[in-house]
Amino acid sequence: MDLGVQFRTDFFGGLTLGAAVYNFGTDMRMSGRDLRTFVDPDPTREGNNNRIPANYETDSWSLPLNFQFGVALRPIQTRMHQLLLTADALHPSANYESVNVGVEYGFQQRIFLRGGYHALFLPEAEGGLSAGLAVHQVLPYAGGLAKLEYAYRDSGRLGGVHIVGIGITF
Repeated sequence: MDLGVQFRTDFFGGLTLGAAVYNFGTDMRMSGRDLRTFVDPDPTREGNNNRIPANYETDSWSLPLNFQFGVALRPIQTRMHQLLLTADALHPSANYESVNVGVEYGFQQRIFLRGGYHALFLPEAEGGLSAGLAVHQVLPYAGGLAKLEYAYRDSGRLGGVHIVGIGITF
């Protein structure tokens, strides 16, 4: 089970706090028809039944419990310029703690420049830097919005990842 909460305040022009817990629950165990197989109890003997049904037995394991806390702040929010600053801290039970930071600058609520860094303070982290651009256009019907978004993320040994998104909201 994953649980999360978000709280918006009036401090500093709309400070937002969030917290989440991921993978909260009981241990996992594989089961079901995919664990069924057929075996030959004595492969050295000829003429015996070599299709005896059997089930594999698996151990249980726990999923890594993750705690995440984040904060978002809009220090500048006018009709022409918007600035969003974000940071979140992760505390996984099966790994090192890390911090993610991001910034978004918006011009006339139409053009957005984004940047961030993933896994700060994580030893031997893969990649980290990300950047993006988004263009939003208000549609003439019922306040609809067309979105074109692009992002680049450094993924370390896997190289750079390019992400393109197209959307329409109404």
